[in-house]
Amino acid sequence: GLQSGLDAERSLQMSLSLVSHPVVLKWLAAAVQYLEEGEVFASALLAAGLFGGMDARVIQIAAQTGDMDNVMHKLASRYQEESVSRIEDVVSVIEPAIVILLSVLVGLVLLSVMIPMLGILSEMMG
Repeated sequence: GLQSGLDAERSLQMSLSLVSHPVVLKWLAAAVQYLEEGEVFASALLAAGLFGGMDARVIQIAAQTGDMDNVMHKLASRYQEESVSRIEDVVSVIEPAIVILLSVLVGLVLLSVMIPMLGILSEMMG
C-alpha cells in the first residue's frame, strides 16, 4: 500500500476487494468516501472508525511527522499479535470442554455395551 508508492485512496480501494468481514468492509468504504471528499488519510481513517483511542492519536502524529508507513506496519503487527492471542485464549477455553464432552460420550458408549453384557452374564449365572 503506502510503501509501494500507491496513494492512500488507491490503497484503501484495493483493500476493499481483499476484505470479507462486513463491518471492516463498511469502515473501509467509509474511509474511501472520506478520502474522495478531500479528507487527509489519517482523518479519513479516524472518521471512518477504523481506529480509535491511542491508535488514533498515533496515526495523527505519524501523519504530521511523515512516518505513516512505519506506524501502520507497527499497528498491523500489534493487531495481528492481539488477534492470535485472543484466538489462543478461546481455544484454551474450548479445548477442556471438548475433552469433557468426549469423555462423557466414551463413558456412555461403554455403559451401553457393559449393561447388556452384565444382564447376559447374570442370566447365565442364575
